[in-house]
Amino acid sequence: MLYFCFDAETDGLYGEAFAIAAVVMDGHGELIDLFSKKCIAPGVFDEWTRKNCLPYLDDIENCKSRNLLISEFWDFYIKWKDRCISVADVPCPVEANLLRTCVKIDEPDRRFMAPFPLIDVASVLYAKGIDPLIDRLEFSGHNGDKHNPIDDAIASVKCLLKAMSM
Repeated sequence: MLYFCFDAETDGLYGEAFAIAAVVMDGHGELIDLFSKKCIAPGVFDEWTRKNCLPYLDDIENCKSRNLLISEFWDFYIKWKDRCISVADVPCPVEANLLRTCVKIDEPDRRFMAPFPLIDVASVLYAKGIDPLIDRLEFSGHNGDKHNPIDDAIASVKCLLKAMSM
């Protein structure tokens, strides 16, 4: 079984995505493929986001525009969508809005292409009796940074796998 997990950083909870990562991992938690890009221009205006997210994005490749960022993420998703179970950790509002943005670019053709089902890692944790607010990096054993979308996506899959094995 393969898992496609994505995470985005946005300018505030309901703002535009400026950093996106997606990982494809196997059922043993091994990384198979990775997408990660960011586009800070024209800026990030939410104060909490500037303080808590921007310092952790240095290892992510820059993209020329946010439109290109969205397009390249969608292409990566399409490459894997039929071979993976799609997951995200607490996908509403951030990742759900990202998918909505992707679909609206070409709604007639993309209407039924977004992940279905989209498994919510927090709901799986809750169903297994694990506090859904637990620190994902600590619980997963992944050594990384909070609010780095690469680390968040990897930790989410590892949390899901660990919870499902309990």
